Amino acid sequence: MCTGGCAKCLGITLIPLAVLCTLANILLFFPGGTVAEDSKHITDEVWYFGGILGSGVLMIFPALVFLGLQNNDCCGCCGNRGCGKRFAMFSSIIFAAVGVLGAGYCFILSAVALHNGPKCEVKGNWTYPFKDGDYLGDHSLWSDCGSPEHIVPWHLSLFSLLLVMSGIQAGLCAIQVVNGLFGTLCGDCKCCCGWNPAESSPCPGGMLVQGSAPACTGTAWQENEGLFLPPVLWSPDSPSSPPEILILE
Repeated sequence: MCTGGCAKCLGITLIPLAVLCTLANILLFFPGGTVAEDSKHITDEVWYFGGILGSGVLMIFPALVFLGLQNNDCCGCCGNRGCGKRFAMFSSIIFAAVGVLGAGYCFILSAVALHNGPKCEVKGNWTYPFKDGDYLGDHSLWSDCGSPEHIVPWHLSLFSLLLVMSGIQAGLCAIQVVNGLFGTLCGDCKCCCGWNPAESSPCPGGMLVQGSAPACTGTAWQENEGLFLPPVLWSPDSPSSPPEILILE
């Protein structure tokens, strides 16, 4: 597959993952699916915005860059024909690295939150009743949390989703790093710079367009033989027919 097409597929996959991570982080602000009476009752790791910033905002920029690579003007950037598709693929490596950092940030926060467990009310005190992730293998400990109701499965489910989705995001961005290296070193599978004047010119007979004005020349173009005749200026708007061109063999 072309490097640009591969990057587009990665970008299409990253966008829904970023949206889901953002939604999961927002839901964590409602412990147990209820509105918290006090912001101090919300688990501390939620306030680091791992899903919103790391796997959300920081992931949108790489995704948009990846989506635009296939349609990027491979003849150059900012009118410079020299940089081309290779420079665009090289820039995607930088954005992919940003994506890896953002996803890694969310991944680490989610792992810490799963290890520490949720903050809940235990005998009137809001604290972290679980230690070293012991609640993950012993469901009988979940009853230690008196409030909010169902806080443990809520916390476990959402942070597990963030952990998995951020890991997928990091993997996809890592793939783009490799894909971008191939694109930088080898170029894309095709380049628009290799245009054929006979196909791109609006003039009859495949005659070349000179400059920005809609003027055609009588230069004959043959792809295989590469024959050229002295130019004869003619405008497509002219009522007269274009000059005949004779090619002598």
